[in-house]
Amino acid sequence: MYSPPSILWLPGNTGYSFASYLLGTPSSGNLQSPAHVFQQKYYQGYYVTDAYRVTNKLTVNIGLRLDVDGSFSERYNRIVVWQPNASDPLSSQVGLNLKGQLAFVDTPAYPSRHMLGDAKVLPAPRIGIAWTPMNNTVVRLGYGLTWVSPEQINYSLPPFQSAVNLNTTTMVSTLNGGLTPFNTLSNPFPNGLLLPLNNNPPLLTKFEGQSFNAPIPGQPFTNVQQWNVQIQRQFGQDLSIDAGYVGSKATHLSFSVLPINELPDQYLSLGQALLTPVANPFYNVLPASAGTLAQPTVTAEQLLRPYPQYLNLGDSAPQRGDSTYHGLQLLVRKRLGAGGTIQGAYTWSKLLSDTDTLTSWLEAGHSVGGVQDANNLRLEKSLASFDAANRLVISYVVDMPFGKGQHFLGSLHGVADKALSGWGLAGITTFQSGLPLAFTTQSNLTNSLGGGSRPNVISPNVAISGSAQSRLNEWFNINAFAQPPAFTFGSEPRTDPVLRAAGIANYDLTIVKKTPITERFNLDFRTEFFNLFNRVQFADPGTIFGNPQFGIVTGTQNLPRLVQFGLRLNF
Repeated sequence: MYSPPSILWLPGNTGYSFASYLLGTPSSGNLQSPAHVFQQKYYQGYYVTDAYRVTNKLTVNIGLRLDVDGSFSERYNRIVVWQPNASDPLSSQVGLNLKGQLAFVDTPAYPSRHMLGDAKVLPAPRIGIAWTPMNNTVVRLGYGLTWVSPEQINYSLPPFQSAVNLNTTTMVSTLNGGLTPFNTLSNPFPNGLLLPLNNNPPLLTKFEGQSFNAPIPGQPFTNVQQWNVQIQRQFGQDLSIDAGYVGSKATHLSFSVLPINELPDQYLSLGQALLTPVANPFYNVLPASAGTLAQPTVTAEQLLRPYPQYLNLGDSAPQRGDSTYHGLQLLVRKRLGAGGTIQGAYTWSKLLSDTDTLTSWLEAGHSVGGVQDANNLRLEKSLASFDAANRLVISYVVDMPFGKGQHFLGSLHGVADKALSGWGLAGITTFQSGLPLAFTTQSNLTNSLGGGSRPNVISPNVAISGSAQSRLNEWFNINAFAQPPAFTFGSEPRTDPVLRAAGIANYDLTIVKKTPITERFNLDFRTEFFNLFNRVQFADPGTIFGNPQFGIVTGTQNLPRLVQFGLRLNF
């Protein structure tokens, strides 16, 4: 059925878009004017390494690398940095002591051409020791330090993309709510196009009253220390065992974007008073484009922010994260008498961090919902979202002992030998613990102006026993969580120390048949089974408190059994 609109609603609900197009009167339009950015980075690396044989049983490898690592620059200095302690000229107009200001590189406000500081010389030592205390036994130790540049910056966000290197001109199509057209397709931008600001310091004032992300200069370089101890033992000709410990510590890891204009924690105790409208000192000072800060009143909490002349600010290159990893590893290899090998590798480990991968679309792990309280990053330390406490991988390649010259049916000839000989198996079996769950709340009542929200944990009994199938409708005890009161942060860690998603139990198998045709030609036929037993790995349960699907598993995250065949002629 179709109900024609009433003529009383003519401006908004009637009209024919194609007719408007033919008349040259579009409803809206814009044109982006980008600048071609020419980025460059200075880097040099020098290294020296030497191996010294102390005795017949002891060898030492020592190395030193010097990284001369600079920061990105741009040929025409079209880069903006955030100076948190600089005085804002707006202070004299509003009677407040305002801090924080954007600055172009290579200007009096920020003389360097490099957005994160000038080049640094970074020493990276490393050492390895191999000791043979007895026959068939080797002990290995190693340590190394690596540096990583702090260049994880989101260039798709202002002030990199907006205005500085990309500006947008918006068409004014009407001045009276669509009753009559104003600008038309024949001349949509009569006042010309807004070009990128490039390096024009006075124009940076247009960002006051806005939200944006920018890097803070002087960020430290990430360094990663790694060490290991390994004992290798050979038992006879067919069996070897490797046991070892591996550790690492990363310092000054990157966050994606870290809020820097969040309300200081001490003001949250003011409660509802934070939401009280008060006189806006920026009224009639900032342009109408400032939106919220161009109104006669603002909420009291806005004026308590570190930089009240702005809205949401983010450090786009924060190097304030840390991580530690400890793992015990065991590897057993066995050669089979009939031909083939089998090996098992087991890892028991723990990875703690207060930040996570910046390339989550490439890696395993769960979204942790961002930082809850940027004023207290110490509380972000928890299991990493991709921490796998236990992992066992068994792999094997087995030649079946049937047919001519083999242990069984070795006297076969002709067609029988062609049919029964040349068979082999290969496979990989993987078992792994599930990854930690990360919880958030559907409603953010913190009023922290930038912080996240996680639930409160009100009971230590968060886990529920039983098989995965029995817990699909309640993967964990949903009654162990509660919405935090307004103006407070939840007690749930960044990732839960107990609750995990479903683990991995996967079997892949390949059956191979090799058939010799002549001395020069042979034929390989393969049948490959992925997820041989068609086992299901359930997807994560709902982890947003307040959502109807909280605690419920609604899908799977692995593929069903896949069988593929292959035929290859070798010559």
